[in-house]
Amino acid sequence: MASKQATLIEIPAGADPSDAMRRELNRGLMVSWINRDLLNRADCDVRKSVVFYDADRVFMMALSAEVTPAGFRERLETLPNAIAAARRLGARYWSAGVV
Repeated sequence: MASKQATLIEIPAGADPSDAMRRELNRGLMVSWINRDLLNRADCDVRKSVVFYDADRVFMMALSAEVTPAGFRERLETLPNAIAAARRLGARYWSAGVV
C-alpha cells in the first residue's frame, strides 16, 4: 500500500471571497489566542503572521511575525520534518495573515 505524502496546503489571500464569515471567525479566534498569552504572543499579527488551520480551515495557532511567509515556504521545502511536525499538531492549511 502506497503511503500518502503529507502536505500542508497554503491558502492564498483572497482565495475564497465568499468566505468572509470564516475569515472574521478566524480573526476573532486569533485575537483571543494572542490575548490569552499576550506576553509570549504579542509579536503575532493577524495581517502578517504565518497562520495554521485545521482540516475545516479553522484557526489553530500562528507563528511570530518575524517568520515571513517566504521564509516559512523555504523551511517547508528544505526541512522535510517541518510538514510532518505541523500535521502532527493537526494543521492542514496555512496562510500569510488570516484569510
